[in-house]
Amino acid sequence: MKQAAFAVLTALPLCAHMVSLSSGTLRVDGTQLIYEARIPLYEIPNIPQFDKLLFDEIHFRSRSGDAKLVGSACTADKDEGFYRCNATFTLAQPEEELEAYVGWHRVIAQNHTHVLSAVRGEVTAHGVLQASSPTAKLRFRPLTLAEQLTEGAWAGGQWLLTTPVMLLLLAAIVVASRSRPEFKLLAACFVIGQALPLLAASVTPVLNPRFLELASALAVAYLAVEILFLPQAGTRWLVVAVVGLFPGLALAAMVRQTELSAVGVWLGAQSMEVMLVATSGFAWLRYSIGRGLDRLAGWALLALGAAWFAYRWFV
Repeated sequence: MKQAAFAVLTALPLCAHMVSLSSGTLRVDGTQLIYEARIPLYEIPNIPQFDKLLFDEIHFRSRSGDAKLVGSACTADKDEGFYRCNATFTLAQPEEELEAYVGWHRVIAQNHTHVLSAVRGEVTAHGVLQASSPTAKLRFRPLTLAEQLTEGAWAGGQWLLTTPVMLLLLAAIVVASRSRPEFKLLAACFVIGQALPLLAASVTPVLNPRFLELASALAVAYLAVEILFLPQAGTRWLVVAVVGLFPGLALAAMVRQTELSAVGVWLGAQSMEVMLVATSGFAWLRYSIGRGLDRLAGWALLALGAAWFAYRWFV
């Protein structure tokens, strides 16, 4: 048991933050590319020459070849809470279209998302770069509504799949269900709770991701306690609705900080959640009832929730 607990705790530093975001602006002036990035200070690990690692993982390319890095520098702005990076690249000749590569998921967090805005004259192009799609075509024209929704949905779905605490929350909701009607009720309450902050994304406060992770870990542990010690609790649906607020706040922060489509982000996250919860939920209800698996799963969720809370509290 001690060895298993140690393995869980030592694996936690490999897990990603609940919201790992950065933004960048690329100004295209003929053959010159001027790049500026903002990364929240809480994302920056204590690694020597971290700025060099960042610029090793960012490249721009056109039909005439790779853009050459002329100079770069990063500074910590503690007053605003951002790590600011600036760089200048040059192209062999002016181009109408660029390809950007940002592999910061390799050096910051596995679920890191970098939202890039490229400006050429009066036209702005956008790219969302993350582990599953670290490259983006920058076409200097306004995005259509369909492209905005697709861009947001991709970012929302990727966030869900690469955020372990979210997967723990979904697992806790599945295990907490005692019947099919209750399963449907809990899933609906979670979706409603998650949607509320997104509906008011423009005024929703951007909370520290560390706080959201701590709250989510406590939510997993609380649901586990209910499963183990309060099996007949009658207000589980209300608890799950409140729990849904935490990922909703995380998604609202993503929308606020990246200017992604709130509808697209919600659709992407909800689509993945429905697929995962529906598949695992009906399988759980079919094969676990009467076999004592709910208690085993409850203890596992309690251990993981407590371990996650302890890790994020001290790190």
